[in-house]
Amino acid sequence: FRSGVLCSAASGCDEPLSSPDKSAPVETPAPEAAVVAGTPLTAPDCRILTTQLATASGDDGEGSVASNSQDDDVSTRWSGPGVGAFLSLDLGTSQPVAGVTVAWHRGHERQNRFVLSTSVDGVSFTQALAGDSALNTQAQTYAFSPRQARYVRITVNGNTVNDWASI
Repeated sequence: FRSGVLCSAASGCDEPLSSPDKSAPVETPAPEAAVVAGTPLTAPDCRILTTQLATASGDDGEGSVASNSQDDDVSTRWSGPGVGAFLSLDLGTSQPVAGVTVAWHRGHERQNRFVLSTSVDGVSFTQALAGDSALNTQAQTYAFSPRQARYVRITVNGNTVNDWASI
């Protein structure tokens, strides 16, 4: 979303990435390099959408707030407690979205169970994809069927280490 998006759900793909079954969402890892501080998050075949506002269901109370997910700094993050913790990204206006790229905090140590949802009004969300993150530090792109959305929400339902969400 933000130009140079970092640690969160941040690219809206103009077209879904190719998959053998065109109707099925696919997980496609980003290029092989790990995410590096100061390096904008990118995804193949996508244009970066600008996030106007990042909000969350909560945070760790120690400064790991939602806006950290958009600051292009891998040393910061959003962390929310509990199964069902979510990060919501407001694009400002409804626009075509067909995927999200996420840089998971400590992604090489734990896999996250998550749901990506979209909304045009910020109240009623529709699931776009549910899955598990790959076990690595790379930014990971998750493609889904194209749709209009103003809001993108990542709901984390725990990980292989604990119930925290960290992006």
